[in-house]
Amino acid sequence: MDGGGIMRGLKSLFLSVLALFVIGSSFGCSPAGGGGAVQDKTFSYVASWDANLKNHFYSGTTAQPLSNFAVEGLYNRLDTVDKVVPMLADGMPQHSEDKLTTIIKIKQNAKWQNGDDFVAMDVVGFYYLNHTQVTRYMLKVEAVDEKTVKITWNPELLLPDSVKDRLIALDMHGTVNYNEFKYYVDKAIEYIESADPVSGEYTSLTAFGKNYTSSLSDAISANYRKYSEYNPSWYVATGAFKLERFSVTQMVLVKNPLHWAADQIQFDKVVAYTVSDTNQLYNMLVTGELDYADGFAPVDTLDSMIAQNENLVHLKMADTGTIGLVFNMEKSIWQDELVREAFQYLFDREAIRDLSNPYAKVQYNAMSAMPECDRKQLITEEHEQLIEQYSYNTEKAAELLQQAGWKKEKGVWYDESGNPVKIYVGGCSTVAVWSSASDAVQAQLIDFGIDAVLKKSDIGTMYGVGTQDGSPYDCVVTWTESNPTIRHAYGSLSTFASAEAGVYAHLPTFEKGDLLNTGSPAGAGMLDINFPDLSDPDKIIGYSDYLDLMYTLEGEQLENITASVVVGVSEKMYGVNFFQSVTGSFLNVGSLDGVALETYWKENRNVAYVPDLSTQDAVDAAGMNFFWSDTTRFVNGQIKPRISAES
Repeated sequence: MDGGGIMRGLKSLFLSVLALFVIGSSFGCSPAGGGGAVQDKTFSYVASWDANLKNHFYSGTTAQPLSNFAVEGLYNRLDTVDKVVPMLADGMPQHSEDKLTTIIKIKQNAKWQNGDDFVAMDVVGFYYLNHTQVTRYMLKVEAVDEKTVKITWNPELLLPDSVKDRLIALDMHGTVNYNEFKYYVDKAIEYIESADPVSGEYTSLTAFGKNYTSSLSDAISANYRKYSEYNPSWYVATGAFKLERFSVTQMVLVKNPLHWAADQIQFDKVVAYTVSDTNQLYNMLVTGELDYADGFAPVDTLDSMIAQNENLVHLKMADTGTIGLVFNMEKSIWQDELVREAFQYLFDREAIRDLSNPYAKVQYNAMSAMPECDRKQLITEEHEQLIEQYSYNTEKAAELLQQAGWKKEKGVWYDESGNPVKIYVGGCSTVAVWSSASDAVQAQLIDFGIDAVLKKSDIGTMYGVGTQDGSPYDCVVTWTESNPTIRHAYGSLSTFASAEAGVYAHLPTFEKGDLLNTGSPAGAGMLDINFPDLSDPDKIIGYSDYLDLMYTLEGEQLENITASVVVGVSEKMYGVNFFQSVTGSFLNVGSLDGVALETYWKENRNVAYVPDLSTQDAVDAAGMNFFWSDTTRFVNGQIKPRISAES
């Protein structure tokens, strides 16, 4: 599969290792040879899990079937479209006019899978144990009564209400049963309440606005480790399906009869398999053994699969990530801006897109730290027009390289020192889209006259080698821009700085004791690059000046800072964008009823239509990616088994 989707967390990681799984036998699936209407109510798909799985979500062990179908939060957020849907909560959060407090009501019939009521203290316990991102803006979480939660927000770090909603929706509240974890919750509350509040200017954000001494931080960490290591007798969850059994190759979940929406859930079982390689996965889709698979396949393969199974549909959905080439700015080759500009013209982006992900949208700009889909939403059209677009023009590329002192003799390029140019390209062998793109990059460089050596490895190795000091890679084919979290400037910019392209690029960073342009202390490792302030060219804005406070900003101030940074990054030309990725979902409409965009897939089951993220079609398509929507479409009854007449 392709690895194009950014799922919860850094979602590309699942897709990239899909080919590493081990196949299991079929269980409760449609018969081979097309996958017609099912005789039972089993949903089958491919996922991964740890063999040493412990019985709670924050144990340090992972299981995608449980993340997808067994655990849930107060809300669910549909990735890419940023739509928030109440789950355990009874309606949306109720925010006070002064923005200082929020009330969340819990469904009266919300229960844990062991029969306990899901209550407000469970939410309190969740936040005091797991210091998720939103706790950096809170002062307190408390239980007003058994079914009412009150959040008090830090008045110095007030968030817009829409940001509060989306950050809360990222959290899996139905994972900390207070009765089960009481010892650890009570300890966490005791430690946090004993800490002094941060005084003066907020130079770093801490959970609940507290100033934690080293000894207190150590105590909190020790308590968390014990909580993480604890292994309950049942898998602690509230979701629509509960764990029945698992092995290395198969995991079986059964419908939770205590779930608040049990009457609407039409499936009795979820069966997850592991597969050893993509060919086995494709075969299981063709024979109808799977109801669903996430991701993409090469066009020829996709067409062949759909031709062999009359019930197989593939929907496309835009991803909030851009694939491109990131320059390693430690290398001498990239120090001349003329060279970096030449490489913007050197690549045939359309050819790279067509080979790698033909449904994707070509991007003609330099890497900007924010994908186009987010820029369209977060900066003005006037500022978007400041981002330079580059055509495919090898003559222009050659002209710029010659201005930089390079020469081409007998079809080979030599640098300003007279040395033949040799570029080491880092590529990923386990993500099909990235792998194909890196092949195209190598081929185009060689065709241009540059000796390009492609070094492919699995995604973990590529990241480790590509981000280490003294990396052998001169450049890497990867995400140049991505946003795995809420559709806000912070999502893209923080990912660029700390997890993706900015790390591969080896950009300058602050050291301990350095100051931001605002005069506040800079955190060690934060990006130290500056750009003109678009609202006042006599001023500068640093990449990190407002990053930690970005969620608290609104209006023109937020737009100007965001635009100044993304326009500034693009002008630095630290990398080349190729295309904004598209991912997809394989769905068996012979066994699944309620699959969205029916008018499109009835016309052509390999649906080429990629809905714009601002449309209802995009919401519907995102709901068909069950790694993005989790159980949302199962809980509301939209996705249900297509039962044959004989049954």
